[in-house]
Amino acid sequence: MHRFTRTLTVSFRSLRLPTTTTTTTNIIVQTPGSSQQACCRAVASFRLSQRSSFSTSRRLYNSPSTTTTATAPVPALILKPYINFKALSQSEAATAAMAKNIRDRNLPDSISVVAVNELYATVMERTQRLDRARAERNRIAAEMKALFSGGARKGGKKGGKKSGTEATTTTTTAGAGASGSGSGSEEQLAELSREEKEAKRQELVERGRVLKEEIHAQEAELSTLETQLYDQAVMIPNITHPKSPIGPESEARLVRIQGVPRLNPGVKAFAQPRADSTAEALGGAGEEGRALLGTMSEYPLLDHVALSKHLDLVDFESATAVTGSRWYYLKNEAALLELALIQFATQRAVKAGFMPVITPDVVRPEVVQACGFQPRDEASQTYWVSTVAPGSTKAVSTEGSHHHQHSALCLVATAEIALAGMNLNKVIEESQLPIKMAGFGRAFRAEAGSRGAEVKGLYRVHQFSKVELFVVSKADPSESDRILEDIRAFQEDIFEELGLCYRVLDMPTEELGASAYKKYDIEAWMPGRNGWGEISSTSNCTDYQARRLNIRYRTNKPRQPHQDSATSATASNSVVSTEFVHTLNGTAMAIPRIIVALLETYQQPDGSVRLPECLWPFMAGVKEIHPK
Repeated sequence: MHRFTRTLTVSFRSLRLPTTTTTTTNIIVQTPGSSQQACCRAVASFRLSQRSSFSTSRRLYNSPSTTTTATAPVPALILKPYINFKALSQSEAATAAMAKNIRDRNLPDSISVVAVNELYATVMERTQRLDRARAERNRIAAEMKALFSGGARKGGKKGGKKSGTEATTTTTTAGAGASGSGSGSEEQLAELSREEKEAKRQELVERGRVLKEEIHAQEAELSTLETQLYDQAVMIPNITHPKSPIGPESEARLVRIQGVPRLNPGVKAFAQPRADSTAEALGGAGEEGRALLGTMSEYPLLDHVALSKHLDLVDFESATAVTGSRWYYLKNEAALLELALIQFATQRAVKAGFMPVITPDVVRPEVVQACGFQPRDEASQTYWVSTVAPGSTKAVSTEGSHHHQHSALCLVATAEIALAGMNLNKVIEESQLPIKMAGFGRAFRAEAGSRGAEVKGLYRVHQFSKVELFVVSKADPSESDRILEDIRAFQEDIFEELGLCYRVLDMPTEELGASAYKKYDIEAWMPGRNGWGEISSTSNCTDYQARRLNIRYRTNKPRQPHQDSATSATASNSVVSTEFVHTLNGTAMAIPRIIVALLETYQQPDGSVRLPECLWPFMAGVKEIHPK
């Protein structure tokens, strides 16, 4: 299970060092992760008193001019998810609903909302107990101070003159008596003889020593419990749209089909949707609907692998030798085609109001997990970046000096991750919403466990270019649902302009990622495989990612009757508050699969391929691709 990073504060108060100013030094600690993501980091934040004996240590981590050869460690990104534990445990019905949601998504039994609720209750009880112990410690410290603030009687006789000013009564805990752990007023303490004060001091010191040990043990226990709580809580998925189909991929609901599939004679077709749902989606019924399932081509159609070889467009063999299987070189018109598709999609997105962004392809692993990417397979789906060479002594060292600032980063599987991270820890004005972005980047996917026909050619590769849509909206389900439909309509407009035959599917629960509340897939008809292939998807993630990335917006909420009128307000009947945003994402253009669909759809009897007219302005004058 992915270990969530947290901040631990270590007190050096017991060292009794003279304090002038305080310096915070961040030390990176490597923590073991699961087989899925084994590179998560935690930061221990040590508040060290600024003292000459610590100057060398502080220079090692803080001074840019240090002469040591050690590489200064860089703090890990601390992301504490804002899990709504109260919503999970507010009633038995809420707990049962989330448990059903987990079962509907076919997630492992280890993900348990009941276990999370029990841990949360334990953490709350331990927190309250620790707060009581800390309050008692503070009371003892105050009593110790008051013990010597008032002057002792001369000769140990009663009625001696008190020194200092009149003191106020110290705060005591509930049930404390006048002696022992209890406390009197400073006046009462001042009346004690010197011997009585010394005895009282010894009693307080002993009580403080015992409390210190108790607090240390309670803090360690609470830290362990909190880690266990967040480790389990972050695995709980988003809720699911009430109208989403329940079950595996075969239960996907067909929304619509655009165009007529071009059937390939002699190639066995992939599984088709049920005839009744297809007819309904096409607006027909019975035989009329079935007749629209496709038309048979008059000549055999090649798949994109054969076409690419025939037209000299892709070099798989060289890429396999240089990098490995499922890597590729695009060349000649294929290289132009990738650039043309990127320009085409980006221009259409900008015209639709999306801000163009070129994203980093490398991000911190904490951001990856915060976006909900938790591969279901045991094998990792993520490429990790390291500047430490395999076999190097640095690779196995835990020394802080061996940590490089880029030693624990990930290659992104989609620009969605980088676009979501772009808003990390931000508070946005409501007037700025929705924020619409179109990001271009490279996607890297290990695709561990994939096999069969889907790994052939360009369909499932380890690296590809992609234009991703990302929207930040208000926390209004009706608003984010509307934006989801807008994104889907934009995607369909692009694919229609490209002249592709496609279908839209409302995806069932087992096909939803951890962050998705509702998801549509768009699949293009690919004659070479005589079946449908996914080319795009769009999801509404509601506030799932925002709670993990701390993305909020400032809004005015109606004042409640119980709220004090003195509360800061923009108007007499409203108060300013912050809410977590909703985030949505959608693929505008996944280049390799669009190339597959275009080559197979637009192939002509002589083996050439005629390109759709909308791409001509970006193709350097190329309108058709012919054999070399």
